[in-house]
Amino acid sequence: MSALPQPPHREHPSAPEDRTIRFPGRPPRSFPQYLRSIAYGKDLAEVYAKAVPQEIDFERTTLPEALTTPPEHSQQPALLFQGTTVTFKELDEMVSRFAAALKALGVKPGDKVALLLPNLVQTVVATYGSFRAGASGGFEQPLYTDRELEHQLNDSNATFLVCLDLLAPRMIALREKTGVKKIISCHIRDFLPFLLKLLFPFVKKDMHRKTPPAPHVWEFMDSIKNHAPLADLHTPAWDESAVLLYTGGTTGVSKGCNSRMPTFPVTCSNAVRGSRGLLVGKR
Repeated sequence: MSALPQPPHREHPSAPEDRTIRFPGRPPRSFPQYLRSIAYGKDLAEVYAKAVPQEIDFERTTLPEALTTPPEHSQQPALLFQGTTVTFKELDEMVSRFAAALKALGVKPGDKVALLLPNLVQTVVATYGSFRAGASGGFEQPLYTDRELEHQLNDSNATFLVCLDLLAPRMIALREKTGVKKIISCHIRDFLPFLLKLLFPFVKKDMHRKTPPAPHVWEFMDSIKNHAPLADLHTPAWDESAVLLYTGGTTGVSKGCNSRMPTFPVTCSNAVRGSRGLLVGKR
């Protein structure tokens, strides 16, 4: 048997050895030197754009305080939802009304209000309303199973729940296995423009459901309408717990990550100052 023919020998081009890091106006550095400088936190400013400050003096502003809008910005859009515009003034009033509703239901500083909602106007109002009432929020995933939600609600020690109307029947049945005592139900159509709001239950039947009558279950819009804005607003401490965010649970049960008040304003300040060309106050 004859041997298989061998492919012709080819010289492989050698990998480029020049891995020098060069910045305009600065001496060149080898790649290992650059990595070491990053690892030890030295000369990190070399990679900063000139417009980005090397240090930032953060304002100690908590999330409830950040919502207090100066009069010159009160009529600017705060939220845009399917053709509806909510101004900062309108949002501020709704948040205070919802905070008053929570207080009337018995929410006290340190309580947990769980939110089982998609991206709605009510999600923002309920989050900031919880802060103003002295509670912290817990964001739950609407796509989770009852078993997963049962774990998260018990793990967070939530006693109040704000949920989507489609999930209300499940949550009413599930609450006896959790510490949740009171539920507020939200509808997607609540903040739609007038005509769309009227047609939504007929056109999107699978996305609208009447809240089942049950003890200690309320409608979100009734909570807003039936309470005057809360005057005695809770003033949170700088290191107070803000929201409990849960992991995906890929390595076991999902785990709650406690995000405190500074987390979000500091992150936003960092993003604003690190974004070249971003104009504050513009959309």
